Amino acid sequence: MLKKIGPIELCKAVKTLIESKSHIACYDVPPVDAPSPLYYVELAAMKPDNTKTMYIDSFTIWIHAIAKPGKSNVEVYKLIEELDDIMTCEIRLPENVNLTKQQSHGLQALKEDETKEKHAVMAYEFKIAYGFKSKI
Repeated sequence: MLKKIGPIELCKAVKTLIESKSHIACYDVPPVDAPSPLYYVELAAMKPDNTKTMYIDSFTIWIHAIAKPGKSNVEVYKLIEELDDIMTCEIRLPENVNLTKQQSHGLQALKEDETKEKHAVMAYEFKIAYGFKSKI
């Protein structure tokens, strides 16, 4: 039986990577009173992307970077740069699956929240193979 990776395991792996490479908290859902700066991870899309020989799932993860309140965008730009650097490192997944692609899809949105915190949304694609097809 083939075992696929689920969104919980993938988001946890991304969250673990971010927290291990930065000194900034990363959440799946940030608490209302969480101090900025912070990151949080959100599953944006999940679809099969099988090839002729392999079973593959493609995931799009949005990583939100929330900077301290201020008028300048410099702090949020620093978070974006840090995140891009962190995400060049491969995430750690269970042994029964193989990461075949980890790619940035860049900045999706840049806005200012009601709290005056600058908020960037970065997208990353992960393709994860979980088995080979065979003919019987």
